[in-house]
Amino acid sequence: MISHRIRLFSLALSPLLAALLLGGPSQAQTAPVASYQGPITQDPAAQVRERQPLWRVTLQPQPEDPLAARSVIGNGRVYYLDGGRLHARGLADGRVRWTYGSGLEGPLTYASGGRVILNVGGQIVALQADSGRVVWKVPLKSRAYHLEARGSDVFATTAEAGLAIDAASGQVRWRLEETELQGIAGVARGVLLWSAYQGEPHFSATYGVDLQSGQKLWRLGRTAGPLAIEGDNAVLLDAGWLGNDDLASTAIVIDLRSGREVGRRSFRADFSCDGMYSRSTGELRFSGATAYVTERCGTRVAQYPAVGGREPQLRFSAPYGAVFRAGPVQGLLLFETRDGSLLGIPTAGRQPVSYNGVSMPTGPGRSLGLYGHPLSRLDVFGKRLYVGTTDGLFYATDLDTRRTRYFVRTRPQGFGPTLKAGPYLLLQTPGELLVVQDLE
Repeated sequence: MISHRIRLFSLALSPLLAALLLGGPSQAQTAPVASYQGPITQDPAAQVRERQPLWRVTLQPQPEDPLAARSVIGNGRVYYLDGGRLHARGLADGRVRWTYGSGLEGPLTYASGGRVILNVGGQIVALQADSGRVVWKVPLKSRAYHLEARGSDVFATTAEAGLAIDAASGQVRWRLEETELQGIAGVARGVLLWSAYQGEPHFSATYGVDLQSGQKLWRLGRTAGPLAIEGDNAVLLDAGWLGNDDLASTAIVIDLRSGREVGRRSFRADFSCDGMYSRSTGELRFSGATAYVTERCGTRVAQYPAVGGREPQLRFSAPYGAVFRAGPVQGLLLFETRDGSLLGIPTAGRQPVSYNGVSMPTGPGRSLGLYGHPLSRLDVFGKRLYVGTTDGLFYATDLDTRRTRYFVRTRPQGFGPTLKAGPYLLLQTPGELLVVQDLE
C-alpha cells in the first residue's frame, strides 16, 4: 500500500518536473532583433572529381616561415628539409631513399650532374643525389641565405659576398665582395643580373656581373627587374619614384655590358588607393610588344605598347571588387573576386560591356572557378591553372576549356609554391607535402 502511494505521488510530480526542466509548459519562438542573410553557395568541389595523392608526409612545424620553400625535385626524387634533416624520397612512390644531417635550415637547390646543394652552418655542402654522399664542401664566413643553380654553376649569396661555384667540383670560380646582394634576377648575353637591397633609403638596386670572370660591370641604384631582355639591352623598372606626384611607371633601357642608359619609357597610370597612393616593384610587367601596369590598389590593369605611352590603349577591371592576381596567361588577366571566384579577362576582343559599374572593353571574361574561399596560391604551367585555397583544397583547371579536372583535399593551412616534374605535382603546405599524378 505504501509503495502504491509513492508511485502515484511520483507520477503526479512528473509534469511539474518536466515544466521546471524545460522552462515552462510552453516555449514560444523568439524573433531576432536584427538579421542578415548572406549568400549560400554550393560546395565548389561537389561537381569535381577528387584525386587522391600518391603519397603524403607530415612535416614538423616551421613557425618562423611556415610557407618557405624547403623542397626541390630532381633525378626522380623529392628532396626536402624537415626536423633539421634532409630527406630524399622517390617522387612516384614516396619511399625514403636516404636522410642526411641534423640542425639543417637550408636553403637548398638541385644542380646539374645530380647534386643536392644546401647551406650547412657556415659552409655550402653538395650531396650526391642518388646516395646522399657528401661530394664537396665550401667554407663560408657566414651562412648562405640564397642558393640558385643555373647551368653548371651554383650561385650563393651571403652577407659579405656573392659566389659562383662549379657544381661538379665545388671549385669557387669567383667571389664578388658586396654586402647588399640578394637573389639572381637573370642571365643574358654573358651578364649575370643580381638584385640587391640595403636598408636606408629602402631602394632596390641591380648589379651587372660578368658571368665568366665575376667582374662587376655596373651597379644601378633604384632599379628592379629585368622586365625584359631586348637584344643587347635589358629593360629595368625605375624603382626610385620620389613621391605621390610621380604618376607614371618608368622603364629604363640599358646596355647589358656597360650599364649605360640608352632609353626611357614612361607609362602614365592612376596609383590612387583609398585616398592615398600605392606603388610596388611589381606594378609594371612586359609581355612581348605589350606592357601592363597595375592601378588602383590592384583593381585595374592598364595596357600600353611596350615602347610607352601617356594614355593606355585599354583598361581592364572585373566586377565584385576583384583584384588582379596574375597574367597575362593564355591571353587572360586573372582577377580574384571577393566571393572567392577567379575570372579570366581577355586582353583582346571587341565585345565591350559594362556590368555593376565596371567597364570591360574586351568582354565579360571567363569564370575559371568558384572556390568560395580566398586564394592562397596560384600557379600556371602551360595551359593548366593550379589554385590552392585557404580551406585546404587544391584545384587543377584547363585554361582553354575552363574545365576543372580535379581537386585534392589537404589541411586548411594554405599553400606554398607548386613544383612540377613530368606528370607529377608536389604540393607544399605548412604541415605536409603531397605528390599527385596530374591528369592529361
